[in-house]
Amino acid sequence: MGVIPSTLSNVYLIGYTRPYTGGLANIIEMQGLLVHKLVTQPAFHDRVHRNLGERIAGYDAHYFGDRPPRRYDHLVYYGFYTEDVARLIGIDHKLGDCRSLKDLLFYYAFPNNAFKYRLEGEYAVPGVEGLIEKVNRQFDHFVISFAYLLSSGLVDAGERTEWLLQARRNLFNDMRHKEVYRLFVDHYIDVYRQTKGIAVVERDDPEWDALVAKATEARDRAVPAIRKAKHYQMDDDVAREVRLIASWMAAGHDLEAIDAMTQDPRRAALWSSLMHPTEYALPFLD
Repeated sequence: MGVIPSTLSNVYLIGYTRPYTGGLANIIEMQGLLVHKLVTQPAFHDRVHRNLGERIAGYDAHYFGDRPPRRYDHLVYYGFYTEDVARLIGIDHKLGDCRSLKDLLFYYAFPNNAFKYRLEGEYAVPGVEGLIEKVNRQFDHFVISFAYLLSSGLVDAGERTEWLLQARRNLFNDMRHKEVYRLFVDHYIDVYRQTKGIAVVERDDPEWDALVAKATEARDRAVPAIRKAKHYQMDDDVAREVRLIASWMAAGHDLEAIDAMTQDPRRAALWSSLMHPTEYALPFLD
């Protein structure tokens, strides 16, 4: 997990694992919990360390396959990473514990921030339930994200790529407006180094430069295709799912009641896949 070196004894690394975007504080908090459990619970420490080499190999195989190492392999999607650490230390949420539609939205749609895993269990923090309720109120229990998931699942697999790329539902994060601040950041860093008397040898990084160039090219190619209505409204299919979910929640339907409803075969299959997802073996977490 980027925390436990194979050649050092009881020396742990926190903060070297970085998010592609956002989420650094969440990564560090989860790493802190992992280290705390390693230090304070000998049985857990022994379970992880007795096959540490196999765990590292399993992690590499899962995330990197058989490709050679790259200089940015320490970058992770923080939501997947926090879930993995939570599962490793035994504080993850279980789908089988969901009883209501609200529970299901929390399981699937609520962001995997660190405080999501501190609601209950050995690392629970008083007051987190109130924080989660506040976030849910602000974002309507993330109903739109869940509706987006349902809508895409109801589209034929062969048509899904085209469906996702339609302009009005393309969740595009255009960062161009931040580029004007690059000169300020460069100047700030130079002044800081001069003030602190820090000498830095700048080195070219062709691999990173190529990655940035490719991302920039993809962004510039996508921007002209993004057309957004002045007063944006959700597409009819996503809006329909939002109304359906909201009506189920208002009616107080639990998951058993929803499962017992007569639904068209495609929707029934999608619902079944949500309630009984395919489980993949992750040996580095077991």
